[in-house]
Amino acid sequence: EEIVELNQKYYDHMSIEKNPSFKVTLNLILDEHGLKAEVNMTDIGYDSFDAELRSITLLPYFGAAGLDSEGYILIPDGSGAIIGLNNNKEIFGPITIPIYGGHELDLTSRSTTIKQPVAIPAFGIAYDEKAYTAIITSGDAVASITAGLPGNNTSYGYVCAKFNYNDYYMFENPMNLSSNPQVGRNPYKGKVSVTYMFLGKNKANYSGMAEKARDFYEKTGVLKERTKKVQAPLNLEIPGAVPVTKRFLGITYNGYDSLTTFNDARKIIDTLYDAGIGDMNIRLTGWTEGGILQRYPANLKPIGSLGGRGSFDSLVKRIKELELDLYLDVRLTKVYCGITTALFKSVRDIKGSPWAVRSYSYVTQAADNSKPAAYLLRPDVWEDELIDIQRKIAKLGVNNISLADHGYTLYPDYRKNGYNRQDTLNMASNSLDGISDSITGLMGQYGNIMIVDSFDIITDIPLYDSDYIVSTEDVPFLQMVLRGYVDYYGTPVNKNDDRIKHVLRSVEYGATGIKYQLTNADNTRVWELEQNEFRNTLYKDYIGEISHYYELIKDFSRMTSGQRIIEHKKEMDNVYSTLYESSG
Repeated sequence: EEIVELNQKYYDHMSIEKNPSFKVTLNLILDEHGLKAEVNMTDIGYDSFDAELRSITLLPYFGAAGLDSEGYILIPDGSGAIIGLNNNKEIFGPITIPIYGGHELDLTSRSTTIKQPVAIPAFGIAYDEKAYTAIITSGDAVASITAGLPGNNTSYGYVCAKFNYNDYYMFENPMNLSSNPQVGRNPYKGKVSVTYMFLGKNKANYSGMAEKARDFYEKTGVLKERTKKVQAPLNLEIPGAVPVTKRFLGITYNGYDSLTTFNDARKIIDTLYDAGIGDMNIRLTGWTEGGILQRYPANLKPIGSLGGRGSFDSLVKRIKELELDLYLDVRLTKVYCGITTALFKSVRDIKGSPWAVRSYSYVTQAADNSKPAAYLLRPDVWEDELIDIQRKIAKLGVNNISLADHGYTLYPDYRKNGYNRQDTLNMASNSLDGISDSITGLMGQYGNIMIVDSFDIITDIPLYDSDYIVSTEDVPFLQMVLRGYVDYYGTPVNKNDDRIKHVLRSVEYGATGIKYQLTNADNTRVWELEQNEFRNTLYKDYIGEISHYYELIKDFSRMTSGQRIIEHKKEMDNVYSTLYESSG
């Protein structure tokens, strides 16, 4: 009797007979852009004793297509992907893609599938000569997009936005084989909204959707200034030092081995210049403390084993003589530091510990504990750190900065009174507002639409989709929105299996030019340093190839500089056309 009484008192909320209830107010607003669906997360009412609110999905079947509809769903996977409504893949379930980066930091849910970045919070559907483009206008950093085909667990082809209210994890207890739920401390309590913009018959395709999205971002001030400077047809990335453990007389100590010294970098640039490649911008990584595993940016001094300040100054001087642009890479997201610095400067994971991020082992399909861990820098220190970095970079005689994945890789801080991902995005944007006039060039990665206007160059922009099994083909949706407002390059040509295809894809998708990652280390040296991501980067192997591709694309790059893409379409199998503003 006592057990029954306790169960009724404390565990009746788990009974099937007692269903949790939620009170949600959905606002539907007609404005100058279209139909806006909005929910204020703060106003959602529920009893947390009955259930914890994890997420909310807005209008999951709005504009859904029927079984007999002809058309496709557009999702912002990588460059963009379309899912044909009748592509004979109805047996596969829906897919969900989170917006922006940082989700991959949770290695417990990571698979071996290489997923492309998702840099724009937009989606759409087109069928039977009608279409709409949808923009996630609030809560984009806590959102994901779900798309499904008719015939599996529904009779509709649909696409919608889901918003994460709070993070939720199940911790496994190895002692008693039980699972314990844990929720985050800082739920998102702002507004979430999606604006649906409708297209007429002549625009009911992915080019029309991209045009509608671009117009929206122009009118709302996300995309402000058109590009003016003609950027180089070649983006060159040169990695420097690799941290290693060395031994001397039985004593171990931390040191560096080089992939490319400063003198090597100068030689690579001179060799390319002598081969007729007279226009390039250079991103130098692994040049300061920590090497390619950059430590907390405390001093930003050139590494001695790469040649020290003297060789560095000689490199900078030579680049200025050639009238090229040098970008020094600095990281403000994942930094390598000691536990003491991590306690004060890093965010907390859901357990309350400094959030350590390790590389992923495809063998164990878990975090690789044999490699050093990086810590996630607190977003509330970004603004002050960036001001300090500008001052230190200027003292080195350089006025361009590369901020790697800053503003794209977002993460929460689970400490009390910490931050959610939306807060992190806002702080990334605010930190970039503090860039001074002494910095004339800013380079970023991937192309987060909400802060892309702060950058002059975006590298590693996705030129493909993730090849999900339900996808039909990839399209340049992201590029059609961004082209004309920022210059961008794809991933390094020499890191792709089909280099010719990658160069052609760069041209087709409106890239400013091509990117190469070059070192002075052959594959044997790279293997000895256990840095397999730098295989196939020895510069001597690629001089002729780069010169050939450079000549092919330099005139095209200059002719189309600053122009928007008006239309992209498939003419026949493996033949595509791209229409620019001046082409008409």
